[in-house]
Amino acid sequence: MAEQLVPIMKVTDADRAVEWYGRLGFAKEFEHRFSADFPAYVGITSEGAAIHLSEHMGDATPDTLLYYWVDDVDRIASDFGVSVQDAPWAREIELTDPDGNRIRIGTRKSDAPPSSTEASIGESADAGDDAGESGGDESGADDGGGDGESAGTPVDSATSSD
Repeated sequence: MAEQLVPIMKVTDADRAVEWYGRLGFAKEFEHRFSADFPAYVGITSEGAAIHLSEHMGDATPDTLLYYWVDDVDRIASDFGVSVQDAPWAREIELTDPDGNRIRIGTRKSDAPPSSTEASIGESADAGDDAGESGGDESGADDGGGDGESAGTPVDSATSSD
């Protein structure tokens, strides 16, 4: 059975969000409203990646952080006028959408280990356990890595401190 995990992001204006994510190559797949005066729930996709955008109260938390792997982070950085940063696992940028949601975008370095989606089932389970332990405790740190290190750190590095 094919499965896909799709994050839901809180937005205040779905049309504006669709336009902003369009700059990253996403296109609207569907839009749902219970009636014309109800909030929108919109699905956007880009080459196998999917995000749902919701105007509904309680559907998602503002200030969400996603990590998005791409083939050419330099092109996106140029389009948005931001500098690319080098991390041990990738060259990456971080953008903030009009609603304050953050999306970290990276291109893997050729010598970087595979992401957890490419790792074996056992390694993925270990990575999930470690990610839950670090959950946001470092959000106040302003060392350039912050709480995002667990999002992109290879599985072996995340478990080496145990």
